[in-house]
Amino acid sequence: MIFWYHSGNKESTSLKLTLGLESGIRINESNISLPIEVSGENFTTTVSLNGQTIFNSNLASFSVPLSLVSGLNIIGVATKNEFNQEVSEIIEITLNSAPIASLTANTLEGIAPLLVNFDGSDSIDDLPLSSFTLSLNGENLTSTNGLFSYTFNTPGVYPVTLTVIDSDALESTTSLNIIVKAAPIAPTVNFTISKSSERAPSIVTIDASSSVDPD
Repeated sequence: MIFWYHSGNKESTSLKLTLGLESGIRINESNISLPIEVSGENFTTTVSLNGQTIFNSNLASFSVPLSLVSGLNIIGVATKNEFNQEVSEIIEITLNSAPIASLTANTLEGIAPLLVNFDGSDSIDDLPLSSFTLSLNGENLTSTNGLFSYTFNTPGVYPVTLTVIDSDALESTTSLNIIVKAAPIAPTVNFTISKSSERAPSIVTIDASSSVDPD
């Protein structure tokens, strides 16, 4: 961008200000540089970021490091010479924020086969989310709305990871574990019966101590 100012005063000179970034752009990097070129004499250039002065220079060509915050950033550049001639411009740069992934499940543990419904629709971003991918048990499931269902057939502990990607290709992940247990096995009853005498009265003893329960 080039901006001119010229006064009718014969003692004054023209100022020319050239900025190396366009206004209205979206970027993914928080630390960038703004190239600035100024032509004229006896001038000072002041650069502000979001209302705070961050740089002053009387050089004809220089770059200003910018540390942007998430969302909209407003950069002001003003050059003034000894005749109070001034050129200035404000540019707006939006720093795209990475999404924040969110994942819940209707249950975190149960007996195989275990059907689990996953919900990643509460993931948030400043841009539309373009994809949801759920990674579990060696598989990758995709969804456009963040909703998934999966049946775990084998006991074990299963890490589950949700990856969300926005329209600027920034991504975020979050994970949880699903615990799948084996179905309980009924105990096996074993017992013996013994009598103290074959004639009455007789004491009958029942011994079930050899019964077993695999669980």
